[in-house]
Amino acid sequence: SAPPPPPPQKAPERVGDLQRGRLIHRVEPLYPAGALENGVEGTVKLHAVIGDDGSVNTLESVGGPDLLIDSAMNAVRQWRYTPTLLDGKPIETDQDVFIVFRLPTK
Repeated sequence: SAPPPPPPQKAPERVGDLQRGRLIHRVEPLYPAGALENGVEGTVKLHAVIGDDGSVNTLESVGGPDLLIDSAMNAVRQWRYTPTLLDGKPIETDQDVFIVFRLPTK
């Protein structure tokens, strides 16, 4: 007898044409005086929701030294992106942002 026919091939699901927004306006955070005085450095991790217009809609702290978080958040709130496009239409996206604070070397 003949072997069974192969199962039908499923077409891969198409997600659509996604064009990621890119950062077009970056504000550098100010190094907090208290952190400088206390020798605090490190990386602040933030989670940002980027609106369909490219502005930072919501921002939350995910981790990092407490003395650095406010400065990082104040800077990132001012960032602007080109809108992310899905099939040519702007959409809201979210992403993690890492801000690295390094003490100036003497």
